[in-house]
Amino acid sequence: MQVLQLNRSQNYAVSFFKGAMLVLAGPGSGKTAVITSRVLSLIEDRGIPPENILVITFSKAAAEEMKQRFMKLGKNIVNDVNGGNGGNNVNGGNNVNGGDNVNGGNNGYNGVSFGTFHAIFFRIVREAYDYDISNIISEKDKNIFLTDAMKRAGVTVQNEREFREKLSAAISMLKSGENDSLWEKAARMLAIESDRLRAVYREYTSAMKNTGRIDFDDMMLLCLEVFEKRREILKYWQERFRFILIDEFQDINPLQYRLVKMLAYPENNIFAVGDDDQSIYGFRGASPKLMFEFEKDFKGCRRTVLDTNYRSGEEIVAGAARLISHNNERFRKRTISRKGPGAKLERMHFDSFEEEMDFICEELAVKCAEGRKLAGTAVLYRMNTQIRPLYNRLLTRNIPCRLREKTADIFEHWIAEDISAYLRIVEGSTSRADYLRIINKPVRYVGRDSFRNERMCLKDLFEANRDKRYVTERLEKLQNDLAFMSRLNVTAMLKYLFYGGGYGKYLKEYASSKNVDETELFAIYDELADSSKAFDKPQEWFEFIELHREKVKKEAAFETFRQTGNEPDGVELMTFHRSKGLELDTVYIIDASEGFTPQSRAETAEEIEEERRAFYVAATRARNELFICDANDRLGRTTRPSRFIAEMGLMV
Repeated sequence: MQVLQLNRSQNYAVSFFKGAMLVLAGPGSGKTAVITSRVLSLIEDRGIPPENILVITFSKAAAEEMKQRFMKLGKNIVNDVNGGNGGNNVNGGNNVNGGDNVNGGNNGYNGVSFGTFHAIFFRIVREAYDYDISNIISEKDKNIFLTDAMKRAGVTVQNEREFREKLSAAISMLKSGENDSLWEKAARMLAIESDRLRAVYREYTSAMKNTGRIDFDDMMLLCLEVFEKRREILKYWQERFRFILIDEFQDINPLQYRLVKMLAYPENNIFAVGDDDQSIYGFRGASPKLMFEFEKDFKGCRRTVLDTNYRSGEEIVAGAARLISHNNERFRKRTISRKGPGAKLERMHFDSFEEEMDFICEELAVKCAEGRKLAGTAVLYRMNTQIRPLYNRLLTRNIPCRLREKTADIFEHWIAEDISAYLRIVEGSTSRADYLRIINKPVRYVGRDSFRNERMCLKDLFEANRDKRYVTERLEKLQNDLAFMSRLNVTAMLKYLFYGGGYGKYLKEYASSKNVDETELFAIYDELADSSKAFDKPQEWFEFIELHREKVKKEAAFETFRQTGNEPDGVELMTFHRSKGLELDTVYIIDASEGFTPQSRAETAEEIEEERRAFYVAATRARNELFICDANDRLGRTTRPSRFIAEMGLMV
């Protein structure tokens, strides 16, 4: 079969027939072409019936793209594989709909099956246990269940929404392969005691069981139960899917891997395509170690490397290779650029964070003025909190942009509420709620029993604590701080509050006690301070906040609208993780500083290696231009260049 022009390593992978093969496919190496060509080769050259072939992906979009690519390649021989009533499909993401191509019609399986892990395994569970879509919990109900479980387990947090998101990821990780090390990792991630986490987990899973609901991880646990207890069902699916191909194998978790091994037995015709250097979902239980286990688990396994990068210029490929070579837990491989030299790889170093943001805005504004499209240009960052200052600047300058991930309204963050309470008190507030909110931030040892009236002032607190010198000394400091702040503009107030008023010390101590990344908290404070620069009085800033909230609502409505049609031109704004799998002409990586990338919470060698892989993923999105930006100062705090800059050979 000669359908596509394949290079030597691609051809070797496509022509492989029976047994296990591990295909190490680096960025831009044509892995989709290899998978689709191999499927076609199995059918046309080896005579394998299409219904005996299963292609597993990690997202609905990837499944659909793979199917479409194969249909173009293989003379439209694929039919959706539907079962039952034909309308219940699982997308493997956060909801269930009809897009995953793992369906069955009344005529049985008539073609190659393309689908996500969740779609495949829900198909099996649905038939074994008579489940349907109504059993799968919605995100809204899941949040309710998680909140109730937290309350019953006695878990209280400052930011419930943020904690709930982390809790959901932690529970998913625990279900992927429960063991003591995962419990410890999840507890650290959530900054709660292991026993408290176990209590929340019990409450959540009990509520799910009592209401007959399942989540996406339960699908796979139930499938494991089916395979272990109903051997005739396992045998049926083993005979059905005699050839299994897995895309993005580096993202597999232990439970998924266990199920795949059971499904592939005894023929073990399993074709795993992935890149250990792009394994960045440790928080979901994925680990590049599973790729090393693959060769041990499947005796006689073949391995090949797709070593030609068709996406990026030579300079970008070489810089990324230098970076990732600092990881120890990886397959050693050499990658060459098919495009050759001519790409631009530059470190852009600035004195301040503001200069860094202004540089990017100006670059994009020039493109717009010249009539050049911004499609294919992206700004990438490690954490969601990093993009809002740039996003606001882009909106102000009418530079078209697309925020690929929903970011929470920063003015609803508890830090913003703390700051607002401080400023209201500076302005003369006598609200009991305002004083309660800030009185022990930093700690001043003022008890709740000191708040005896709905209207309060410092005089009342002095009176309630007149016999406690260690308290009144701190109240005197607060009194002096508030008096000094009253003479400043808003930005100066926030700077003084952070350094002179002790709030920065409070955030640092809070981060330490809760095992939270202090850099994220500081970044939020920085952004709030940055948003206040145009205002002299707190009231002016408060009015701006209200206008901002209205704008956020309108933007959300517009985003919903434009998703229904063709998206307008604009620069893409997204995290490293969200960019995975994309190809872009020009990439700007912002905040390439220690504490941001790698994050300050990354302490162990394993965690640093995952951070490096995330940076590698971001860097290898670029075809022609890659700008890595960092600054000496971030709103008054000195920052150091990310170690990854030097590892790419860009330090001067």
